Amino acid sequence: MKGKTQQFEWDDALTELKKPSPDGVSAAVYKPIELNYNNLKEEELKQTFILCSLLSRNSSIDDLLKCSLGLDLFQKVNTIEETRAKVLRLVSHLKRSSLLVDGNSSLQFDLHDQIREVALSIAFRDHNGLALVDEVSRKKLKDKKTQEKLKWISLPNGDIELPANGLQCPQLTFFYLSNKAQSQEVKADGLEVLCLTKIDFKSTPSPMPMAFIPVNLHSLLLDQCVFKFEDLGAIVGNLENLEVLSLAGCYIEQLPREMEKLTKLKLLDVSDCTNLKVIPRQVLAGLSKLEELRMGNSFDQWDDVEGRNAGLAELTELHMLTALEVRIPNFREILFPETLERFKIFIGIASRKKFGQDYHWHSYSWKSSFESSKVMKLKLQGASIESNDC
Repeated sequence: MKGKTQQFEWDDALTELKKPSPDGVSAAVYKPIELNYNNLKEEELKQTFILCSLLSRNSSIDDLLKCSLGLDLFQKVNTIEETRAKVLRLVSHLKRSSLLVDGNSSLQFDLHDQIREVALSIAFRDHNGLALVDEVSRKKLKDKKTQEKLKWISLPNGDIELPANGLQCPQLTFFYLSNKAQSQEVKADGLEVLCLTKIDFKSTPSPMPMAFIPVNLHSLLLDQCVFKFEDLGAIVGNLENLEVLSLAGCYIEQLPREMEKLTKLKLLDVSDCTNLKVIPRQVLAGLSKLEELRMGNSFDQWDDVEGRNAGLAELTELHMLTALEVRIPNFREILFPETLERFKIFIGIASRKKFGQDYHWHSYSWKSSFESSKVMKLKLQGASIESNDC
């Protein structure tokens, strides 16, 4: 009620607080949180808050960005940089409103348990969104009429089974699944955002859910998943409308040639793919709409002698690239796109000893420098040079 000075505003708030609350949440808990939510003046704030509640605990602002891009959540934004600024502003506002809190780091966010409970109730009531967090929500999902209305579904823990006969959700635009061994059929031709995280598809009896991935998908997040190389190629080869592809932390050794078909891709994230050794030549150069390329703690086999890998010169062909994270093992004359606004560039082999083995630029180095928008590190012959906001 901050900023409310008129008596009628306080009278109306008191009336709202006296109304019964749904889903068995005590009115003393539910009503103040709902009132705080209702007082959000922007619809974008409300939708962002609901989306935050459907993601897992300690989710990253990056994940929120990738999902909002796929859902086209915001009006009057044309680039990823504009969307990022919008997301950061909205998250900051929600934290000031006490609806969100910091996660484990400044790059994450979370919700208190009671706030999340109320948010999920509002999500189901007002936004046709459902998170499977208990048996009550699972029973809701079993209802065919409910399935027909749902637009957003989340299984943040993966320990609650979907209905055995699958789902028929013609209006579904967002599906989030984490830590689950089995895949089940979900028919959702209008799906725009698909997040499948921490899933080992190689160990499951069922294949990667190909029919589950419609060709008009906008954002595909497969972070920390394990799958067969041929599955990845078959999937991305059909997604010509894809704008966001995130494979962060995946156990993959090469990117498929089929990625050259992703001509509408705006964001590619292969950070923390420490086993990635092969990116076919000219695949990156063909991603002409790419605005953001993240390769921190990942691929560094540029211009290999066999001629099979991508060359650094391909980056200069990305005329819309504004953000870049890249590691280059050897110092050389390097040209980067003039359009870059944010970058983290590590040159040379910086290593540390652990259990007798050499480790290259480690994950902590990439994440700790995030606060600075322009970072370049150079490691040559034992000497280190670091420049922030260069």
